[in-house]
Amino acid sequence: MNEQILVFRPGALGDTILTVDALAALRVRFPSSAIELIGNADAASPLLRSGLLDSVCSFDAAAVGALFQSQPRVSGRWEGADVVISWMHATQVAEAFQTRTAARIVFAPPETDGPPMHVADHLVQTLAPLGVTSAGTEQLALLSTVNEGPFNVSSPQASRRRSLRNAVIHPGSGSVRKNWPAERYAKLGERLSSHGWHVTWTAGPADEAVIEEVSKRTAGPIRILRPRSALNLASIIAAADLYLGNDSGVTHLSARLGVPTIAIFGPTSPRVWGPRGPRVQIISTEGGGWRSVDDVWGPVVKFGD
Repeated sequence: MNEQILVFRPGALGDTILTVDALAALRVRFPSSAIELIGNADAASPLLRSGLLDSVCSFDAAAVGALFQSQPRVSGRWEGADVVISWMHATQVAEAFQTRTAARIVFAPPETDGPPMHVADHLVQTLAPLGVTSAGTEQLALLSTVNEGPFNVSSPQASRRRSLRNAVIHPGSGSVRKNWPAERYAKLGERLSSHGWHVTWTAGPADEAVIEEVSKRTAGPIRILRPRSALNLASIIAAADLYLGNDSGVTHLSARLGVPTIAIFGPTSPRVWGPRGPRVQIISTEGGGWRSVDDVWGPVVKFGD
């Protein structure tokens, strides 16, 4: 039976990419259902292109606002929803659908209690009332022709062959405290260049300060790309042979694209927030200070072979 499944998940790029395992498990459990994500429409565009989603609605849409009115209203497009999954703290969405539709409701706000669990695993566990279990997709790659057509979720990034070695570095994140020191990024970029890598730096609107700091500490100009959208960002990263970055949404996207990804973690726990994908190396402080350039260079050499 075809079902309409609504998934409410507001948040930035990382929060959106972390839904991959749960969405894949939903797709396995309900292969003929139409899955719509209501959240960050731009961040969800790679998931839409991959086929994990059938449609995306911006959380800023009028239909969403109507759910939060003093007299909540369920949009006509959603009145026939069979399943509503609310991965958010606010109760209004679940309550509105509970009282106004016959949909099965899964209300699962972000985990705050209990032992640390990876966010992606927690999201899968919340779907147990629907008979959903893990699809074993931790290594899933949302790969391939980003510009020309749908991603191919079964094609490993490692199968591509290039004559040039291209590295993409994103030195920013959603929080300054999660950023590996800019001077170390600058040294790493120079070392990559000296070993024959073509280095591209990416920066979003919140990364101007850190990218300026990296530029100041690098001898000579650096190549900086400022993506217009998540799909544009995906196309930049998918063309790379190596990606390096902090605990950030961009790093999560790179990992899921199947690009060899080196994730540098500081104060946050990779057991909870670590990026997932087929070729990921996490460099963690393990309770100490930031790791050195040499510590990061080891995985670079491994991925570069």
